[in-house]
Amino acid sequence: MPLTLNELYTQTKQQYHFSMIAGEAGIDHIMNWVYVSEDSSTHDFLKGGELIITTGINCQDEASLYDFIETMIKSHTCGMILNTGKYILSEDITDSIKALCDKHNYPLIEMPWDVHIYEITRDYYNRIFMDTQKDTSITDAFLSFIEEDSLHHYDALRILEDNHFEKEDCYEIALIKCKWKKN
Repeated sequence: MPLTLNELYTQTKQQYHFSMIAGEAGIDHIMNWVYVSEDSSTHDFLKGGELIITTGINCQDEASLYDFIETMIKSHTCGMILNTGKYILSEDITDSIKALCDKHNYPLIEMPWDVHIYEITRDYYNRIFMDTQKDTSITDAFLSFIEEDSLHHYDALRILEDNHFEKEDCYEIALIKCKWKKN
């Protein structure tokens, strides 16, 4: 199952001294990457689902911070962490910015300046990598049964049981084949 921002936020909010500022209704967005950005013109590089971390060095006033957040919302990122204390202060996060995030269910999280961005990105990249590996091993385990690969049934069964798929339970698999029409 894909990671959600809620999982990582809950697991690390004390470690990184997070506080939720706005948009908490969107905390269950799927998070597939962490992207450090100081410039909204890089939004073309985003695929959607990224957690944005910014120090706000290019957001010198409320309007520029508002525009930056609005661009990230339109880019379908899953939320934003503001590293406050140097370029952005807590009081710079105005009611209009909070209202924007609440309106779009866009989690806006504050992290104090003394927490190093390197620490959180390294931690989250590792968690994303481990989650991807886990999903791949579960998929491969199910495929070994579908493809009747009896040489790997024992390993596949162990992997599935380790991930709370009990062998006594009933599972259904659907195969969907689509034909694409070229325009």
